[in-house]
Amino acid sequence: MKYNLLVLASVALLASCKDDTEPTPPPTADFTAPESTEQTVAVSFQNKSKNAQRYVWDFGDGSTGQEDNPTHTYTTDGVYSVKLKAFGTEKNDSITKTIKIEPYNIFAHTNLPFAGTYACKVVDVYSVYQSPAIRTRLPDQDVVITKDGVNTMRWNNLVLSYLPSDRNSPQTPFNSRYQFYNANTSSSPRVITYASFYTSGDSASFSVAKTVGASNSGTTTFYYGKRRP
Repeated sequence: MKYNLLVLASVALLASCKDDTEPTPPPTADFTAPESTEQTVAVSFQNKSKNAQRYVWDFGDGSTGQEDNPTHTYTTDGVYSVKLKAFGTEKNDSITKTIKIEPYNIFAHTNLPFAGTYACKVVDVYSVYQSPAIRTRLPDQDVVITKDGVNTMRWNNLVLSYLPSDRNSPQTPFNSRYQFYNANTSSSPRVITYASFYTSGDSASFSVAKTVGASNSGTTTFYYGKRRP
């Protein structure tokens, strides 16, 4: 009887000395993000990882981060592989997902209808950067503007691209106006065209400066137009 009691006491003592702490589960990396968005629009990444203590993000464009739930802005369209690595106390886990960055669509972010037919006053200026400049009033002209792409429009037969004041933030208009341009500098004479569109209620007005030749000795034709109803 005493022997049995001694055995039971020993078992109880060993049980009390046993390390009853559970092993730490390994981390599981996971996150969610939009499948696609536009360039220069901040992307929010939602971290869904478990049992991790720190994180390392690789956004696929050469940028990295260590925030739990980061935001990142892509300045160039394309498909990027985003990798999240989750670190636990002893182990780590990683997951990679792709995100498609579309070209910025200026027409989706403004209520200004650019397209239409504009009645224009036309002025020809020779040597606009010299004084005195020679100005010649030309006959009035109708100009047709049509949407050509997500951030380009066609002025007659010339394609104009949206030119923001800050290339990293094209959702910001250029000083309260929307500016487009086309530069052909590889041929002679060179031709550089700038078009600025302004809001006016539900209407639109614009000015186009088209320079042919060198900036200090060429001819610039200015078109000042208002869209017909």
